[in-house]
Amino acid sequence: MAPARPVTVAGARDLALRVIVPPNTTGTRFGVSVVGPDGRRHPLGEVRLDGLPGTGNTTSYWAQEVRVPLRGAPDRVAAIELTPRTATGQAWLLDAWGWQPGTPRPGAANPARVDIGTLEVVEGDSGTRTYEIPVTVTGRAGGVLRLFLNDGQSWPITSWLVTVRPGQRSIRVPIEITGDTLWNYPERHALSAKAERGLVVGSFVGGIVTRNDDPVPTLTVESASVRVAEGETFTWRISASAYTERGISLGAWPLAPATGVELSTADVDPDWFAENAWGQPVEPVRPLSQTWLGVFGFIEPDATTIELTVPTSTDSLTEPDEIIELHFDQIPDEPSPGEVLTGVVTAN
Repeated sequence: MAPARPVTVAGARDLALRVIVPPNTTGTRFGVSVVGPDGRRHPLGEVRLDGLPGTGNTTSYWAQEVRVPLRGAPDRVAAIELTPRTATGQAWLLDAWGWQPGTPRPGAANPARVDIGTLEVVEGDSGTRTYEIPVTVTGRAGGVLRLFLNDGQSWPITSWLVTVRPGQRSIRVPIEITGDTLWNYPERHALSAKAERGLVVGSFVGGIVTRNDDPVPTLTVESASVRVAEGETFTWRISASAYTERGISLGAWPLAPATGVELSTADVDPDWFAENAWGQPVEPVRPLSQTWLGVFGFIEPDATTIELTVPTSTDSLTEPDEIIELHFDQIPDEPSPGEVLTGVVTAN
């Protein structure tokens, strides 16, 4: 690690380093040396680190602070070097500084603060309008900020550095919104911020929410009640009254019928069940309403129809009629069939 120019450590007792080693590792050792402005190396000592506990479901690459005495080191440091002392292992040096006992000397640190707000706008039926995400700066100091913009459509997220001048009161982030007559879910241009130097961030996320002002398409089911024999597939055809800007997402969930025997996990195709029930197993056999099963579909922007299907399976048991009832999410201002999809597997 080499800063842009030598850094003073005069008066410091130790060199403090924040170092990351992989989780669940042990015994990573490395030597620490500093290099003076004259190019001479000064070994300071050796450090041993164990990784923090972690799994694939946790964020476990955390920095740990270690210190080595600055005995014999120059007053100004031009570089820090880590030398491996073990045959295997990894380590990342995050930062370092001169450390001494006690608390820092009080000082008037008044960094400027940046806050991101949220602006709600109406899409409109035509034309392009430019809006600005509200980003305010309070305080007199300057600094450097990194902004991240996600328009909800493209990947990766766009990021860039912004230099805030002393006394600056806002940061311009213009967004163009184009109107149309096609329905869509609310669109969001999400902006977030990270202080890089000389600033603090208060409200770190905001953006522009574009509210749809077009009529919500009506969804109808061709035949809400379907009867099939064992081994056949339930099929419900759903139609939308109009095209949309980016399509319509549908989700339906099994609820226990008011009367009759409910379809169970043993009565549907096992591979289909696992795929649509978030990997849940078929066994033990239980009613579908007691599982995580969901039946999903998507009507493409340039289409108006879709078929939702549930494949059934066969067995050699003598059974009565079995029923599945699928209920759609009902979210205000979003298209959804008003009917319940009912399927009956006829008795054998």
